[in-house]
Amino acid sequence: MFTAGRYVNVEMRKFIIIISLVILYSLTGYAFFEKDIRVLTMQNGLADNTVSCIHKDRDGFMWFGTDNGLSRYDGKNIKNFGSDSLYMKVFHISETDNGLLWLIANGQLVCFDRRMEHFIPVRVSEKYTGVQDILMQNNTSFWSISPDVLSLVLIDYRWDKDGYIAEVSLKVEMEFTGLGGNDTDYMAFCQSPEGMIYIGTDWGNVITFDPVTFRVVSKGDLPKVSKMHVHRLLYSEGYVWIATWANGAIRYNPESGTYTQYTYNPKDKLRTLSHWDVYQMVPISNSRYLAATWNGYTIMVPDKEDSTRFTTEVYNNTASQLHRNLETRMISAYYDPEGIIWVGTQGGGVYASDLRKQFYLRFHQETHNEICGMTTDKKQHIWLATFHTGIMRSTEPFDPQSRLSFESVSSGTGSTVLCVTADKKGDLWFGNNRSELIRYHSDTGRLSVLPIRVSGNPQWTGSVWAVLFDSRERLWLGTSYGLLLFDPVTGVFTHYPVHSGTIRAMTEMPGECLWLGTTSGLNKFSFTDETVRSGFEKQANIPAREIRSLFSSSDGKLYIGFTDGFGIMDLSSEMIESFYTTHNGLSSNFIGCISEDSKGHLWLGSNSSISRYSKHQKLFYNYYISGNNRSVMHYKNFLFWGNNKNMTYFLPDEAMNDHPVSDKVVITQLEVDNKSVEIGQKVNDQVILEKGIPYT
Repeated sequence: MFTAGRYVNVEMRKFIIIISLVILYSLTGYAFFEKDIRVLTMQNGLADNTVSCIHKDRDGFMWFGTDNGLSRYDGKNIKNFGSDSLYMKVFHISETDNGLLWLIANGQLVCFDRRMEHFIPVRVSEKYTGVQDILMQNNTSFWSISPDVLSLVLIDYRWDKDGYIAEVSLKVEMEFTGLGGNDTDYMAFCQSPEGMIYIGTDWGNVITFDPVTFRVVSKGDLPKVSKMHVHRLLYSEGYVWIATWANGAIRYNPESGTYTQYTYNPKDKLRTLSHWDVYQMVPISNSRYLAATWNGYTIMVPDKEDSTRFTTEVYNNTASQLHRNLETRMISAYYDPEGIIWVGTQGGGVYASDLRKQFYLRFHQETHNEICGMTTDKKQHIWLATFHTGIMRSTEPFDPQSRLSFESVSSGTGSTVLCVTADKKGDLWFGNNRSELIRYHSDTGRLSVLPIRVSGNPQWTGSVWAVLFDSRERLWLGTSYGLLLFDPVTGVFTHYPVHSGTIRAMTEMPGECLWLGTTSGLNKFSFTDETVRSGFEKQANIPAREIRSLFSSSDGKLYIGFTDGFGIMDLSSEMIESFYTTHNGLSSNFIGCISEDSKGHLWLGSNSSISRYSKHQKLFYNYYISGNNRSVMHYKNFLFWGNNKNMTYFLPDEAMNDHPVSDKVVITQLEVDNKSVEIGQKVNDQVILEKGIPYT
């Protein structure tokens, strides 16, 4: 969004007219608030910091119902509408095709003409004395409930001489009482796309009412409590979601009459909500739901095995990268299908988070613990080799729809594990700093520790920094003291000396050689004569020597991550033909890991960012979402990046997609002599605006 001032000279006595233009991007982004958030409060012009309802109109403007009237947000500016004589607490906003907004404020129905930007008087019959919730049917009728009456109300309009709506009259066409039995109050209701109405009562019933036959179809029972405060209802995908105070969120199946209840239960971490009091349920993408509660929000994710059941993800530590101490009492929500989630709070204004900008997900560690390597097992669990916590494993198989969590796996040896790889059978092999290999046996699920005993040198000790199975399924170890070959049948380790330096990275040219990245430069180990060659950096006349990562690509290139730059070797000539630093667009010269995605795009993990290198353009695209990157893994089209605090992962296509949205230019304000011009206001005896400028 932006606002631009344009000066236009006119003959109206040389007044300067300023027109404010806003490009309206459809106002259209898991920790949701962790990465991208906008906060709107009274400091930004909001009418009040308590926001009980949110609505997006047909022209893309956002409307917020506050404790002090109505606020309209165009992406840049906020304009407020309310009563001069009293506080107007707006609880509900609906819209009809004729440009009217229908509000529930202070227990009464209020009509607002958003094009003329004023309230329209509403006349009601004696029978229509109050309203608790409404369901608009069309421009001329709606259903409403008060505590004991369901009403079908007809709307009649009176027009002025200029063709604008001057007054609205409401007439109760039909009334239905006692649908839930005596002493039962109607609390809220919703409607299915087929028209069926569902009413939640204070005695824990869901009344199904057919508006065609005007009959009660069923009366389902919810959890038995003395009284239940139903705040809002939502119909979605064949179910009724009931947001309650004290009883959490209830998912009711109107076909079977059964329900599932989700509430605050910290002992059940997979299905707990962030609080007992749920104010609103809204559907978001991929059949997920957001529950706005009195203590943050909860994302409800369909269970992989049973889509009718949900696991939950609680977000009540709502500090973001830009804001601290965000208000957690969340009392309303709205999801824009184009990608933005809006949340209204009790005293903290409105939060907006753009999911389109949140292409990456993250597992966060509470303490510094470098992720040195990553792999997966046959059951799709992710395994980590870490510097301070040893071996870690995901608690569940990887599922993009669920948050990752990890548990420590004891190997019975030290806590520093430096690398990991998997063999073709699915066994995992870890190297540590205690002259040991650790093997995970996939068939039994147990770990075994293999002390390294080098043939001809039983006193050998060192750290294993890299492990690699070659094309012949031989296991090679890059260590602090040379190259080792392990024979799992005999248990013998064979040592091959290299030129000075610790081997930190390895890759293979199948059947020909190993390329070794050491702290002293690049080495080539030939399988045929078991010789080692070095000096490639000196030959290319580049200053860098220490290597942390290597990647051999199908394009015939060897990509080299130095601590002082990024090199590219042509494997046919074995010459480093290109060398890049921050002077060429890198965000950092320290390249800790390299990988390709499924489409052959090359990605680098550096100390400052994750970068994509365009092989065609020879340009770097930097994504500042993860720094100090130590390891990378490509799995199920995702790229996983490990550093000293987090695992960050994303789909490369999502990162590369700019998510273009058609821009809509809207004029939102007109000024004459630096004074805003209102609708119907005369300037030099001339009315400039007959209706709201966005609709002129």
